[in-house]
Amino acid sequence: GHYCPEGTDQPIDCAAGTYGILTGLKNQSECLDCDPGSFCVTPGRTSPDGDCQAGHYCRSGAAVAAPTDGVTGDVCPPGHYCPTKTADPFPCPVGKFLATTGADDILDCTDCTAGSYCESHGLGAPTGPCKAGFYCNASSSTNMPTDGVMGNVCPEGFQCPEGTHTPEHCPKGTFADVTSYAECLTCPKGYYCGTTRTVEPTLCPAGRYCPAGTTDVIPQCPPGSYNPHSGVTNMTGCTLCDGGTYCPTAGMTSTGPACDASYFCLSGAINAQGGLGVLGGASGDCPSGHYCPSGVVKPKKCPIGTYFSGTSATAVTDCVNCDGGKYCPEAGQTESSLNCSAGHYCTSKATISGPIDGVTGNVCTKGHYCPEGTTVPINCPEGTYSNVLGLSDCTSCPEGYYCPGATVDPIICSNSYYSPNGSSTCTICPAGHYCPTNTTAEIQLNTTYRCPAGHYCPEGTGEYPELTNHTCPKGHFCVEATPLPEDCPPGTYGPNTGRKSAAECTICPAGSFCVGGQAEISGKCREGHYCPQGSSNDTAIGCPPRTYRRYKGARNHHDCNICPNGYYCPGSTDDPLDCPAGYYCIVGTAEPESCPIGTFSNTTNLKDYIYCTACPAGKYCEGFGNIKPSGLCDPGFYCSGSSFTSSPPDTTGGECPKGGYCNYGSSYPSTCDKGTFNNYIGGRTQEDCYSCPEGQYCAGSNRPVPSGPCAAGWYCTGGAFLPTQHEVGPGHFSLSGASAPSPCQPGTYQIAPKQASCAPCPEGNYCPNTAMQSYIPCTAGHYCPEGTDQPIDCAAGTYGILTGLKNQSECLDCDPGSFCVTPGRTSPDGDCQAGHYCRSGAAVAAPTDGVTGDVCPPGHYCPTKTADPFPCPVGKFLATTGADDILDCTDCTAGSYCESHGLGAPTGPCKAGFYCNASSSTNMPTDGVMGNVCPEGFQCPEGTHTPEHCPKGTFADVTSYAECLTCPKGYYCGTTRTVEPTLCPAGRYCPAGTTDVIPQCPPGSYNPHSGVTNMTGCTLCDGGTYCPTAGMTSTGPACDASYFCLSGAINAQGGLGVLGGASGDCPSGHYCPSGVVKPKKCPIGTYFSGTSATAVTDCVNCDGGKYCPEAGQTESSLNCSAGHYCTSKATISGPIDGVTGNVCTKGHYCPEG
Repeated sequence: GHYCPEGTDQPIDCAAGTYGILTGLKNQSECLDCDPGSFCVTPGRTSPDGDCQAGHYCRSGAAVAAPTDGVTGDVCPPGHYCPTKTADPFPCPVGKFLATTGADDILDCTDCTAGSYCESHGLGAPTGPCKAGFYCNASSSTNMPTDGVMGNVCPEGFQCPEGTHTPEHCPKGTFADVTSYAECLTCPKGYYCGTTRTVEPTLCPAGRYCPAGTTDVIPQCPPGSYNPHSGVTNMTGCTLCDGGTYCPTAGMTSTGPACDASYFCLSGAINAQGGLGVLGGASGDCPSGHYCPSGVVKPKKCPIGTYFSGTSATAVTDCVNCDGGKYCPEAGQTESSLNCSAGHYCTSKATISGPIDGVTGNVCTKGHYCPEGTTVPINCPEGTYSNVLGLSDCTSCPEGYYCPGATVDPIICSNSYYSPNGSSTCTICPAGHYCPTNTTAEIQLNTTYRCPAGHYCPEGTGEYPELTNHTCPKGHFCVEATPLPEDCPPGTYGPNTGRKSAAECTICPAGSFCVGGQAEISGKCREGHYCPQGSSNDTAIGCPPRTYRRYKGARNHHDCNICPNGYYCPGSTDDPLDCPAGYYCIVGTAEPESCPIGTFSNTTNLKDYIYCTACPAGKYCEGFGNIKPSGLCDPGFYCSGSSFTSSPPDTTGGECPKGGYCNYGSSYPSTCDKGTFNNYIGGRTQEDCYSCPEGQYCAGSNRPVPSGPCAAGWYCTGGAFLPTQHEVGPGHFSLSGASAPSPCQPGTYQIAPKQASCAPCPEGNYCPNTAMQSYIPCTAGHYCPEGTDQPIDCAAGTYGILTGLKNQSECLDCDPGSFCVTPGRTSPDGDCQAGHYCRSGAAVAAPTDGVTGDVCPPGHYCPTKTADPFPCPVGKFLATTGADDILDCTDCTAGSYCESHGLGAPTGPCKAGFYCNASSSTNMPTDGVMGNVCPEGFQCPEGTHTPEHCPKGTFADVTSYAECLTCPKGYYCGTTRTVEPTLCPAGRYCPAGTTDVIPQCPPGSYNPHSGVTNMTGCTLCDGGTYCPTAGMTSTGPACDASYFCLSGAINAQGGLGVLGGASGDCPSGHYCPSGVVKPKKCPIGTYFSGTSATAVTDCVNCDGGKYCPEAGQTESSLNCSAGHYCTSKATISGPIDGVTGNVCTKGHYCPEG
């Protein structure tokens, strides 16, 4: 129990965990480790202290009963148990496990959890989950049990995912046709799995479709479709209900009854009214413009000439004839919205804009007009006419004619009457004019038939006026076209007949007066007045103030006498009036003047202020009214009275002022005589006054300077005392301050005297000379604006037939159809040149300006004297310019139409849906001559002259197609000129545009019904059968044994066609009896390494030493587990059933395999 190294005085204890049974030990290393299963806690021991504690294990060298250091021992680990005296933990047996530590008994080990397996000894947890495809009961020692005790292979109709302890039923929509499925297969397309635990899927019935995973709830083909065969995989295998029929319920296996009239059912209808289901299609109410008999596939268009605005028409008789005034050119119209062409009328059922058949309409008749949209021709209104066919508006009745309503040709007016353009009756010839012909036009009244000057024409004059019966009477004048003779104006008289103007009336002589409208002078001028030439009454002008006239017949103011001294004359005086006392009246006094202050007077008829008694001459007198003077006034001064000095400085006298002179002893300054002036102060004698200069006047007396310039209209030659010394005569004028009159210049005139200016010659007249007192009317072919001295030529392109024109605008534009090249003409030069047209105002025979005329345009011809180009007739055109004959117009090109007059090119191509022969006047002919509607089975694109056959694969079921319709899906059009498509036959499919080459469903498929639209409508050949040829209408015979045919097989060996599928040789690991849909797996415990097995007996038992855990194995490649042996047909690596193998027996060993 001790050791003694060299030099020891006392033995040393063997350490805890060791002991010594021998003596003489030299060092600790010679002490023995404590025995396994024991512990040595006390140093110096010769044997262990005791057994290892239960729940722990003690390896060599344990120093305690329950070690935990992991070297000398530890707590009993998971998967093991440790009874007392355990040196190494005892493992739990196979099929059990123990998750906790410190176990001390085998009973602490628990059975392996169900769904798991415990493959080896001493497990702290199950080895793992049961393998997918198997189920494991409690205590299973393998993940693929097959003995039925620990578990087994997952049976048919069940699924066993990894960790399964109880097989799960395959849910609806899945199946398991062999054992060992980890997960049930999804039910294949075309089949359904309607129960749990399904082993074999059931073929999808007719009327339904089965996508992958279909349960007992099997989708039905929806209303509007049907399905006559089984095994359809999705809704696209449901066929839209056939045209003309409807399918009202889900799950139908054939098409339904016919759709009702007033509805169309192209495809997919769910009721008799063409309602559509979820699959769509093309059905419904019969649309506007169409009619639908019972069972119709496609709405039929109402024929041309008719329309239908509502819906649900059942027969062609429901289509309404095109309204009056309208035309319906196309089939299938919903309204009659197109107006009949102007110049035509459309009664009913018209198919073109300009019918000419007399039934649906015609060209507008004479006497009528037809605007766009006319139902029946309309009477030409009063004042218009129509004498040709096809007018859209009536022509205005020409001048000289009248047109009552509905006139075909204008009616001539008689003489004494006239009519303007557009008259419905003739009008009596107005006064001032005459109407000598039966066709007098209004314009002639204002040009040719104006009553000439010097004559008068009462209303209704029907012959040319003569002086014998229409002369203008005395005392009057008659200008051109006067309705009544006009009085000679006041101031004139007319002693003769036939006067043409007021200017020809005789001016009343001076001294007389003429009231106007008289043949003789009215009388002499009254006393106190004077009458210059042209006076209109006897008091024309009063004698001016300061003058008088005692006798009749005064001619001018010179015939009025100056009022004498001592008298006054206030104006229009026939006898002078006495100057009263206290006043003085000098010669020519208009009103008496009072004697000035500083003078006196007690007598009448004083003749001058000098005769007022002043403070005696040269004297001064204090105050007013002196009867004698106070003294003499100094020379150069004047004493005007009441002067208190001889040189008075104030208002009573003073230094003699400018404008007068003062003698010695003057009582008042003596004035310079009228017509003189003095601009110096202190004048003493008359010699100090100077004569007034030319152009000036010096009014009155006492003028220091001239009064001012002579008045305008007058002139002053010197010594004038009035601004009106000499009056300017007619034909002259003068400005202010003139010393002589100035003559009027050419272009001006002056009829009156005393004028400050000349008047411009009035427009319509000219004044060629100087000093003219009147003007001359402008000559014909010319015009005279205001102030003209010579007439101006009417310009080229115009002429003038009247005199007195005022400006160029009054010259007449050259007549349409004529030209006027020479200025100043009174008539046109000649006719317009052929190949050109001349509108109003042409200045050359072949104008090209486009305004007054031009080269004859395309679509027209222009013979000589053309005013407006003549249009080529309807149905013709002319592309060139300069044509001069209707024969130049050419027929409209075939395939085009020439709808109107005057075309330079065809109006356009023939309308799509029609064909047009040459000379067609409409783009939609229907008469068979100009062309016609495109017939059924043909197409007529725009510009067609000959209808084209519909090519194969198209059709035209009505007339008027511009382009043939593509043959619809589900039909074929096998010939040219097809009118109605043919339903696609069973075994084939017809996409849009199918011709006589109709695609067949390819080998591996079939199609039992008609009207299929594409290859997807071909059904893959049913499972277990094959379809060897194209175009089959039902599935074929059963496939051979050793092959499988899930779908789409083209031969008995399961070959596949273009549509694919799932078929072929029976694969390794499987066997295929005759007609099998899907290869069957060889069961677990067997395998098959070749192909083409025909029965389960062809499957080979798993080889000895091998195991085959899964169905469908192609070889037995897995070795039997070591410790077990496998005889044959083993399904697990460690069989224990004693049939396929078992645990290796005692006395033997069993390596792997």
